[in-house]
Amino acid sequence: MNHTIRILLGTLLVVFLASPLCAEGMLPDRFQGEVAVYPGAVIVKVLDFPKSVMVRLKSQDTPERIAAFYKTDMAAKGWTTQVADATATGAFLVMTKETRRLIVEVERGPDATSLFNISL
Repeated sequence: MNHTIRILLGTLLVVFLASPLCAEGMLPDRFQGEVAVYPGAVIVKVLDFPKSVMVRLKSQDTPERIAAFYKTDMAAKGWTTQVADATATGAFLVMTKETRRLIVEVERGPDATSLFNISL
């Protein structure tokens, strides 16, 4: 019986870790077809909540280039830029489409890597 419980718990853990709610490296369903992964960026973390989702990514590009990409890419998909600030050390975008809001926050780290969050 003790072995049965361990196997069951191990199976549950594998199923939980493979679920899209916590799987790293995968875009959540709500992003599919709407929000692109920045070219060359690596998905670091996904937080999928009932009413929102946040994806954390890492890139070697500057905050300015990342912000420019999302501003252009999202505008082509019908999103309107409400706020756009970008410098060599950080960027902040707020975009809207109908009742939805997309926020992109980029920070340049000391190791010349940009970490950024995309919230929808």
